[in-house]
Amino acid sequence: MSHILLISHTLSNTKYYVFIINICYNFVKEINATKEIAMKRTTMLKILNPILGLLLVNQIVTGLLNDSLSHETFETLHETGGIVLAMAVALHVALNWNWIKANFFKRGPAAKI
Repeated sequence: MSHILLISHTLSNTKYYVFIINICYNFVKEINATKEIAMKRTTMLKILNPILGLLLVNQIVTGLLNDSLSHETFETLHETGGIVLAMAVALHVALNWNWIKANFFKRGPAAKI
């Protein structure tokens, strides 16, 4: 029975993450449609990157201290933090998509490492 609940929970989270990725994609698409793209992208990354760092530290600390925290506190900090972290990572990837395409999806002969 618990396996069925876990699969159901995972599927609902997957739909949620796809929704988040679509929101981030549309947001970045809107930024690309405006002028001063590089400036806005750089400014957003300067704000987003420290937030990503704090969210990652939150996940590590709450994961290590899960026995010390009440269940309600753990769920609030760790699970909600995980969802926010996933959203921030999706936005980070969306903002850096041109760099990712240029470096990982090169056409032609394989790049030398």
